[in-house]
This record gives sequence, structure tokens and C-alpha cells, in this order.
Amino acid sequence: ALDNSNKTSSILNLMEMIVKEHKEAKKHSRPCSGIIYVHKRNDTAMLVSQIKMLGISAAPYHAGLKDKDRKEIQEKWTSGEIKVAVATVAFGMGIDLAHV
Repeated sequence: ALDNSNKTSSILNLMEMIVKEHKEAKKHSRPCSGIIYVHKRNDTAMLVSQIKMLGISAAPYHAGLKDKDRKEIQEKWTSGEIKVAVATVAFGMGIDLAHV
């Protein structure tokens, strides 16, 4: 388990990487989507909040969501409307998207 200072540092590094990749994709007008995997459902909401503050569309995805909500999030992510899915392992099953 990460202590709080290491966890904060890891989150900041992750945010920097997300911003860099997002800017690079926009600069070259290419589609770009990403998935961030976390262990706990609560972490999905926290990271989504941080990513949205950077001006990047994001949504949580985990087994605790209603089926229709998970389907909607997956469709929006696949279409590029949502750029980043912050998910537990529930999301990765069967995903095949070229610009991930």
C-alpha cells in the first residue's frame, strides 16, 4: 500500500501524463481515449473529479453502477465523447479500441 505522500506523488504524475497525452492528441487532431484502472470504487470518483478539473471529460466505471449507466459510459467512451474512463477491472473485459 502506498503511504499518503507516495500516493499524492503518483496521482500528480498521472495527472501530468494525462494532460500531456491529451494535448498531444489534440495537436495532431487524432482520437485519444484512455482507461485508468484502480482497485477501489471510491477511487474512481476521486480521480474523475481531478481529471475533470483539468478540462478533460472523464467518467467512473465499476460494478456498483446500474447496467444502463455502465453501457452509456462505455458507449460514450468508445465514441470519444468521454476521453478517460476511471475503472475497476469491470471495464476492461472485451474492450478493443484502436486509439486507446
